Amino acid sequence: MLDRDSQQQILDILRNGLLSTVFQPIVDLRSRDFLGVEALTRGPEGSPLHSPVELFPTAERVGMIREVELSALETAAEAFRKLNLPAKIFVNISPMSLVSANAVIIARDVLQRTGLSAESVVLELSEQYQTDDYSALVAALEAFKQEGFGIAVDDLGAGYAGLKTWSQLQPDFVKIDRHFISGIDNDPIKHEFVRSILTMAQEIKSRVIAEGVETFEELQVLRELGVRYVQGYLLGRPSTSPTITDNIHRLADRPAMRERALANRKVIGALAQDFPSIDVHTRLEDVVRLFKAQAGISSLPVLHHNTPTGIISRQQALEIFSERFGPELHGRKPVVQFMNDKPIVVEFNTPLEDVSYLLTEDVQQDLIQDLIIAQQGRYRGIAKTSALLRAITDQQISSARHANPLTQLPGNVPINERAQTLINTRDEFWVAYCDLNDFKAFNDVYGYALGDKAILLLANLLSETVDCDLDFVGHIGGDDFILLMRSEAAPELCATMCSRFEAQVRQLYDPVALSNRGIWSPDRQGRQSFFPLMSLSIGLVKPRLSTGLRADDVSALASEAKKEAKRLPGGGVYVSDARFPEVASHYLRATA
Repeated sequence: MLDRDSQQQILDILRNGLLSTVFQPIVDLRSRDFLGVEALTRGPEGSPLHSPVELFPTAERVGMIREVELSALETAAEAFRKLNLPAKIFVNISPMSLVSANAVIIARDVLQRTGLSAESVVLELSEQYQTDDYSALVAALEAFKQEGFGIAVDDLGAGYAGLKTWSQLQPDFVKIDRHFISGIDNDPIKHEFVRSILTMAQEIKSRVIAEGVETFEELQVLRELGVRYVQGYLLGRPSTSPTITDNIHRLADRPAMRERALANRKVIGALAQDFPSIDVHTRLEDVVRLFKAQAGISSLPVLHHNTPTGIISRQQALEIFSERFGPELHGRKPVVQFMNDKPIVVEFNTPLEDVSYLLTEDVQQDLIQDLIIAQQGRYRGIAKTSALLRAITDQQISSARHANPLTQLPGNVPINERAQTLINTRDEFWVAYCDLNDFKAFNDVYGYALGDKAILLLANLLSETVDCDLDFVGHIGGDDFILLMRSEAAPELCATMCSRFEAQVRQLYDPVALSNRGIWSPDRQGRQSFFPLMSLSIGLVKPRLSTGLRADDVSALASEAKKEAKRLPGGGVYVSDARFPEVASHYLRATA
């Protein structure tokens, strides 16, 4: 296409308003809702310039990129306003448009015509078009920030100067290029790249968005790494009426094993202090009197019909009263006129980790000293941020001592503690020792990353199969797991675990291994040997709850049962008739 023809086509598109917009969701994995939508501009349907891949390079080539991008901004803003989404709109824009004369004024006029606020718009800085004048770009972006616009660096890792742009511009958002997301579940280098980006983002105070998420496995790895915002076909395709797919509800949850591990962690209600409260009509002079009478109170929740509506701090109240004529001017006014009307109110049963995320989510906000605890909307007390941080630190130390670092399932210490509790309370239970067959050969051939994935697969399977109200799942280490089961149907549940593992583990092997039903790998003597696909063996025993029984005895019984289970060809369940360690007779009850 000749440039003269291209220029005419661009002019026709602009004069006739032939640009259109589709939107792709950007999803918040915590709220499972929109963070925002990315506006994707399209040219006339059926024309050579319909695709943005053709439209914008053509506009740049004929010197009209600025006009096309500003027109695209107005078209997108108008369409977004009609969606009435409580979310942000992300719009791609080049450095040339940002640094052009009157760019801020033009953008302000666009918002006035479309009825959007600058705070709802994020400008994605595209590196497709280079600029060497960083000082002009920095100045332009600062002007847009002053207007209230958010700034994002797009396609981090793909552009010519991604990290340089990021470090100099310090944007509100950084979007990781899809190259580093695709296949991240099987690529340790990509895994570490994203982890590094998250660390740097925390320092620069940018929020990270992962682009191009297309599989469940990718999404799960990103969530485990701590990525909060994601975008891709798995969550929603571009559309004039964007929606989030049901995949978010299927995969955004923590794995069952992590939910089990978190079940015993503290909730914020455990930190609630019974501070006195005041009503919205309480006079400021009475508030000051209360603070002076109780030196240990740093803030007071303000309630309306026992529902928290605000908070006032000791410092705030006393500063108002210390002003010249403060008592005379303000003493008899209601506290509602002076309180912080946007307090942090947290539900009683919220896990400590989630409260921590809430407090640190807004990087521009000073750390809140006191937060209000409510239960079903009713005031329950005050929690101090300092107490929250101490509790989280203690919890992390305890977790590091007692939980397996890979699966986060309880380790040897809590396993023994739970077993001893069941013995002491005379609560009959089964103990199951689970072990993988031929795991070493798999790990040697496929590497530690897939080896870890096999262990995580087993951990999830065990956690999902047991009855969470009755049974306990522990991880000794490596591919060894212990189950303490009060379910009557323990043998049947264990048989189900073996058959389910046999079906699910196939996804970890390549087509050749599946065809051969196994792999070749050096054995422990270094000889090349054939190893079948991994299987699961479970030794199951029901201890006799006699006076002298200890947790160590339970461990010995389980180990003996596991040895017998490992003799079963192809894995399966071995149910031992031993009830106490000195009883050595065993029999085979079931196999998978």
